[in-house]
Amino acid sequence: MAALVCDLCGGKLVMGAGGIAVCDSCGMEHSADRMKEKVQEIKGTVRVDNTHMVTTYLEMTATALEAGNNEEAENYANKVIEIDPRSAKAWLYKGKAAGWQTTGRNNRYPESIVNWINAYSFASETEKAEIVDSIQSEAMNISTAILQMECNSFANYRSDDNKDDVNNVLDMIEKQLGLLKEKTEIDVYTDPFKTILARTVNTCAVNASNNSDQEFGPENRNRDEFSWRQFTAAQDRCLELLDKAYALCSDDDLCHTICKNYIVIAEAVR
Repeated sequence: MAALVCDLCGGKLVMGAGGIAVCDSCGMEHSADRMKEKVQEIKGTVRVDNTHMVTTYLEMTATALEAGNNEEAENYANKVIEIDPRSAKAWLYKGKAAGWQTTGRNNRYPESIVNWINAYSFASETEKAEIVDSIQSEAMNISTAILQMECNSFANYRSDDNKDDVNNVLDMIEKQLGLLKEKTEIDVYTDPFKTILARTVNTCAVNASNNSDQEFGPENRNRDEFSWRQFTAAQDRCLELLDKAYALCSDDDLCHTICKNYIVIAEAVR
């Protein structure tokens, strides 16, 4: 065991009668109860109260998230988790911060799901309702934003790879939200949410088709075979995405709109 030292000067303690210890440097007396505490501290059986640190870091995390400083927010959330690995709010915030840092080359949405599963698992009964609401909201917002990012790329470039990226994100969202439901019973991948995804993809396909049309040029332009092949291939990809949007859609009005868009694009190419 490590040496027992004085609370005041760090000098050596000399045990006396009744369990009282006296510092041989400054003469300060340490009661029997205090000596028991010091023994427990050395053995590691006394838990240090870091509640104030957890509260402070959680407040700093929330402030960073509100300001859009997601990397900073994740760092603060990690500090909370180091102190209290069972902090539901820290895992909730960490999931949000990670998800919003997703880029085309670094999809962090699966990390968000794992963090939110931890948040749900560690939430107390009084916290659970708020935690569930937050997870549902963030899961929808972040996944829709990631899909929009890939849709924007497709609308601008309309390549096979860009089309596949849109489809891959849709598959990823379904898979990850399925995992979330399996582990927590939080159901985000509902018909209303799938309709939101369908609306995003429908708009993407229409924008891409319009961009392709403009790039192909006016009617009186001399269109060569290469330009024609690019145009028809791009429009075919738009039709494929409309198929995907229709499969996701459960809203009659939107389904009707998707069908009309499909006909307009198909007839334009024909």
